[in-house]
Order: sequence, then structure tokens, then C-alpha cells
Amino acid sequence: MRLILDKYPNLEKHPIIQVIRYRKPWLLPLFFSLSLVPIALVKSFSSPPPPENLQINLGLSGSEQLAQKVNQELSQKAPPQKVSKTQTKKQPQPKPQKKPSTQTAQRRAASPPPPAPANSSQLDMLVEIAKGASSLAISTSTPGAIVDDRGRPLRAIEKMQAIYAEPGGGGINLNSWQAPTSFWVEAIQGGYVFIGERWYRGRVRIILQPEGLLAVNQVGLEDYLVSVVGSEMYSHWPIEALKAQAVAARSYALARYVQPPSDYYHIGSDEAYQVYKGLETETGTTRAAVQATASQILSYKGGIVDSTYAASDDIVISAHGGRGMSQQGAFKLASKGFDYLHILGNYYPGAGLARLQLGR
Repeated sequence: MRLILDKYPNLEKHPIIQVIRYRKPWLLPLFFSLSLVPIALVKSFSSPPPPENLQINLGLSGSEQLAQKVNQELSQKAPPQKVSKTQTKKQPQPKPQKKPSTQTAQRRAASPPPPAPANSSQLDMLVEIAKGASSLAISTSTPGAIVDDRGRPLRAIEKMQAIYAEPGGGGINLNSWQAPTSFWVEAIQGGYVFIGERWYRGRVRIILQPEGLLAVNQVGLEDYLVSVVGSEMYSHWPIEALKAQAVAARSYALARYVQPPSDYYHIGSDEAYQVYKGLETETGTTRAAVQATASQILSYKGGIVDSTYAASDDIVISAHGGRGMSQQGAFKLASKGFDYLHILGNYYPGAGLARLQLGR
């Protein structure tokens, strides 16, 4: 007992030590051995068995393949659309329906960054990015096209040309031209699509509904997560916290992919699901966190964990009944040197890591 107290002098005045020391000193070694049990349980998560392979068969083709097909068909069938000088003067660049300040308009009209290398092996997520809209600004960073639901090109889009979509009598009005009630906006050569107020990877479907226009972004899961991690956490937070967020967000997204809330999309883009803002919240650190945890999900008894999370412990308790990750808690643990496996093990006890394996 004297050796233990010499090694840990701060325990001298602890109430439990006082009781054990003066009444039952033989309990002291037992006390210290029991105190190591939680640490052992947490550390066991850092060395899990080889991840299971969770097989998901997909019927969707990759965005890159679709864009290539559109480019080929467009060059054969549809010449570039001519834009009148009047239209060019009135609509020089994409901008939101409400008139923004000069500074905001300049920021939004700036060209997006160069495209990242495409990953055609990604699972494609369908993400609702606008709902019930009375008008949507549309553009592409490279030459693009309006494509019908069968993949047939309908109209060409010049790069950085602003087009406004509005509900019409028998379809969707695009400036002076009426499109079908559903179509896709594609940017070829690895470009981006501008919808409403933001740039997005992949392609976007516009659907006419009774309450207005619905916009759905088809984007690779890993690219989607780069934006989600930056939308849900500060990108300058410790990388281990960002990696924990990436795994939790990937599992959360896949749970909705399996049981989508709509026939048109797998997941929403606001706080009711997990926040997604396209290119706006992508950074080098968020991409590094996603790449470092590529394909890793939380699994329990062979199923996907619906890995809910919230900003703080209090919100996790009130919103999710105490089940889920506290983002502030993840930040604190990462700041103390815990890696993302320890963080996940702390907030999702009993879960293990599985690796998503795509089958086509």
C-alpha cells in the first residue's frame, strides 16, 4: 500500500483511500485493478478485428460515366445553345433569387476550384438540396447539358451561363424554353453544377412538384462526406475529431440510403439530417479525414449503426435519448490525445468497424 501511495501521492486524501487505509487495507490492490477495467475496454476498440465487408449491390451508374455519355451525345445531336445579347446582359452570372449585396454576389459568382480526381467506385448518394422552390438559378463551371431522365441530351449549357428554372404550365420554364417536369443538369469535363446559391459536385436533378421545385444532387458518398464533415465540425479542429465525424456521418448516411425518406432522395441537407453545403465547406483537412477513414462504418451484429450525433452532451441527451456522439466531447477527447477509434468507442459502445464493399 505504501508503494502505491508513494507513486500516486495525490490519492492520499481521497475518501476511498482513507477508508481502505484505516479499515480494510487489503482492498487497495483490488481497487486499483478494478479502476483499469474501463481503460482496457476503451483500448480494446483501438485494435478491432479485421473489419467486416458489408456488401451493397448498386443499380446506379457513376456520375463521371453519365457525364461522358452526355458529352458524346451532345456533340453529335445538340449544337450549343445561342444566347441573345439581352439575356446575356440581364443574366451574366448565377445568383440567388433574392438580390444579394454586391460583396456577396461577387463571392458567389467566382469560379469554383479545379475539380478533384474522380472516384468512380464511390456509392452515389441522392441529396435533397432545395425543396418547394419557386425559382432556382442554374449554371455549370464547364460546358454542360440539360438531360432527360433517360439520359438523352435536350439542351447545351455554356459554362458560367445563368439559367433560371421556374414552374411552368406543362413543365419547367428555363428562361424562355420549357423543359420536361424532370431533368438533369450535367457539367462535363469534371466540372461543377451551380444550384440556388452553391456549387456542387456530381449532377443535379430538377423535379416539378405541386409545392414547387425539388433539386436533388447525385454525388459520390466520399465526396459528399468531405462537405458534411466541414459543415458539421470546424475544419481546424483536431484531425482525430474530424475522422470520428467522418465515420459517424458515413454510417448515418448509409442508414438513410438503406431506408430513404423519399422516393426521390436518400437524405436531406439541413439540420434535420446532417448539414451539406457542397463545395462551400470542403477543405484540405476535411478531405484528409474522409480519405483516412475511407469506407469505414460503424456496425453492430452485422448491421449499420444509425450513428446519431449532436453538438453537445446536453443535446445528445435531449434529442437522441443520450445515444450518440457529442461533437464538443469529440473535440475535447481529441485535444487530449485520443484517436478517433477511442472517441467512437466512447460514444458508440458495443459497435465495431466494418468496411463498405460495393458490388455492381
